[in-house]
Amino acid sequence: MFGGAASPLLTWGGVLFGAALGLLALIDIRSYRLPDVITLPLMLAGLAIAFVVDVDSVLPHAIGAAAGFISFAIVRVAYRYWRGHEGLGLGDAKLMAAVGAWIGWDRLPTVVLLASLSALLAVTVVAALEQRLDLQRRLPFGAYLALGAWLVWIFGPLTVV
Repeated sequence: MFGGAASPLLTWGGVLFGAALGLLALIDIRSYRLPDVITLPLMLAGLAIAFVVDVDSVLPHAIGAAAGFISFAIVRVAYRYWRGHEGLGLGDAKLMAAVGAWIGWDRLPTVVLLASLSALLAVTVVAALEQRLDLQRRLPFGAYLALGAWLVWIFGPLTVV
């Protein structure tokens, strides 16, 4: 989302973003939790870097934070309504808010697509190895969101040419 050459602040910010995403992925894989103590400061850091690097980008990044949270909160509520039990944690919504703060609203669909495809691939591989599909198995979706966010941060969004 940021134009031009990468500034040292943006480079080190990217290192912080990647490290936090990696840590969140590991925590989610181990405990199915995405702690607020990491996701919320990560969101604020994304907005702060947007402000310092390019003040004109603050609005798209703030919209990204809001859109990331609201969209996943809606999915969470809808899933619970239709299925009668939790299927998506609020930590995933907070992670999407942090991701939106770092990359902006227009790149969120690519993050969700990459996360969904990588999660589907992982489930398919596990099902093939176990020779059965366990529909009750929990999935640490935050780890896949972190992967999608990192790929979009590094390579940018998917585009149709």
